[in-house]
Amino acid sequence: MATVSRKALAALVHTNLTSITGVTLYEGEPSKTPPTIPGDTAGRVRPYVIEWPGAGTHDDEEDLAADHIGLLWTFQLSCVAGKTADLLQLVDAVTIGFERWSPSVGGISLGRCRQLNDPGPPRPDRSVTPTRYVLPLQYVLHAGT
Repeated sequence: MATVSRKALAALVHTNLTSITGVTLYEGEPSKTPPTIPGDTAGRVRPYVIEWPGAGTHDDEEDLAADHIGLLWTFQLSCVAGKTADLLQLVDAVTIGFERWSPSVGGISLGRCRQLNDPGPPRPDRSVTPTRYVLPLQYVLHAGT
C-alpha cells in the first residue's frame, strides 16, 4: 500500500514559503533572536513564519487496485510579527501562496490546499519583549492518487 511521504509534503510547503519575500522561515522552532525591524528602537521583530507539519490521517477512499490510500495532510503556518499591520500583511502573503495551492509530488495528484480555520484576531505573545503578535493558519491538503 503506497501513500505520499509526509516529509516530501513538508518540503513542498517549505519551498512554497520561500517565494514570500522579506520573511524569515523556521521549521518547528523559531530562533531565540529573530531578525528585528531595521531602525526600530523598540527592537520589534520582522515578520516570520514557523512551519509545523502534521501527521494527517488516511482518508477512507482506496483506489480500485486497493494499493494507494489517500492522505488528508494538515499543517500549520504560525505567522508572527512585531507589529499587527506587518502580521496582517504576512497573513495576506501566506494566504495568497497557499489557498487553493495545488502542488504535485512524484506524479501523485495532491488536490487543492485549503485553510481550515479562522484564526481570529492577532494574539499577543507577551512572553517575549517586546511583544510579538501571532496568528496560526491551519491548512489541509488531500494527497491521493
